[in-house]
Amino acid sequence: MKRAMVVGAVLSTLSVNTTLVANPLWTETPLVEPLSDSAPLALSTLSDLAEAFYPSVVTVRVKGELHRHNPSDTPHAQQSQATGLVISDSGYILTNNHVVAKAKEIDIVFVDQSESPAVVVGRDPETDIALLKIKPDGKKLVAAPLGNSDDVRIGEWVIAIGNPFGLNHTVTAGIVSATGRTQVRPSKEQTYSDFIQTDASINLGNSGGPLINTRGVVIGMNTAINRRGQGIGFAIPSNMIKILLPQLAQGKIVRSWLGIDVEDVTEKEAQAMGFSSTYGAKVTQVRQGSPADRADIAVGDILVDFNGKRITNRDELRWMASTAGPGKTASIGVQRNEKQTTKLVVLEEMPTDSHGGGARGGAEPVDASEFSAVGFRAGESVNGVIVVSVHKGSPASVAGLKTGDLIKKVGQSDVDSIQTLAAILGAIPASASLEITVDRDQKSTFLVIKGRQAKP
Repeated sequence: MKRAMVVGAVLSTLSVNTTLVANPLWTETPLVEPLSDSAPLALSTLSDLAEAFYPSVVTVRVKGELHRHNPSDTPHAQQSQATGLVISDSGYILTNNHVVAKAKEIDIVFVDQSESPAVVVGRDPETDIALLKIKPDGKKLVAAPLGNSDDVRIGEWVIAIGNPFGLNHTVTAGIVSATGRTQVRPSKEQTYSDFIQTDASINLGNSGGPLINTRGVVIGMNTAINRRGQGIGFAIPSNMIKILLPQLAQGKIVRSWLGIDVEDVTEKEAQAMGFSSTYGAKVTQVRQGSPADRADIAVGDILVDFNGKRITNRDELRWMASTAGPGKTASIGVQRNEKQTTKLVVLEEMPTDSHGGGARGGAEPVDASEFSAVGFRAGESVNGVIVVSVHKGSPASVAGLKTGDLIKKVGQSDVDSIQTLAAILGAIPASASLEITVDRDQKSTFLVIKGRQAKP
């Protein structure tokens, strides 16, 4: 099945130098002697890793807004805790955006139980990354090194350290199960993902903690789990984090737009173009007056490289473009019919009025027209198939479907993926009503969608 993505109003970009070099914001020097690939793994190796990283892993305690269960109750602040990672001796601490997004007060607790208040320096909901800062006040901080996640190998040993369920500095071990998990969407806000998958046990409270390899460096930040499975956890790659850190330290992520919608190239299309493998991103829409429009990129073009690097798929194109920067000129290889050319595109900052309607740098994880007959868009999250937008006045809207709903069943059929949902809907006659069960606010809700629209 083709998977299309709004990229433009869309392909967002971040004004950051993408060269991954040591920076005052972080270090890359291992805390322990790196273990070579050919060296045997001893249990003491994992113990040494855990011991070395203990001082760098912190508890992030958060107090939120005042809340009353009943009007007569005394208001109290909602409290939660997760994990953070010291990345510089000057006091910068890394954690997830969802940990601190609604924080009114943040305290950092170290392994020796000493505490320091923290402030949010910058956060980015679209990658679920946040940067905090404390005043060391003479405290010697141990900075955890951020490694090169591009060097990660599937099957290599890793450990995760965090505070699951308040159990501080819990260490678990496992392997890297997979890399490049772009289809995982932990939340409707998170639109850029390229996760490392691990079977090291990760639970609630591990968010913001490090995933560490035997070379003694952090290769990812633990951020999500699949609640329906066991041994399926996800970490944000360290290279993605390092690209964003300079802007997070400035307190703001600036994105630009390219102005196109793209989808993955199918095997049939790749063969027709004479490609040796399936790669690239096919343009399905060009926004009038956008940077791509002015550069003469057209619907049907297949974009094959970005600034000299091959485009593997639509998600990789989004991320490569997201590191180019507003005002920068991007060189894009374009395959049109049987001819390949290079287009120079001057990227612009994303317009402030472009939010909504699929205009957030590819916020929708699936084709905008995929479920147009029903009137909603959906994508895959770690919890299942999530509704990311509902068209006003559509059959889905009339039936009461809402953004954020988790689609669990259609009729008596379970829905566990976009492919399953598409297959179920395709097998039901257009004249028939759709009986859909969704999870909303931790409650099961039953909806009936009537009067599906004809496909254009």
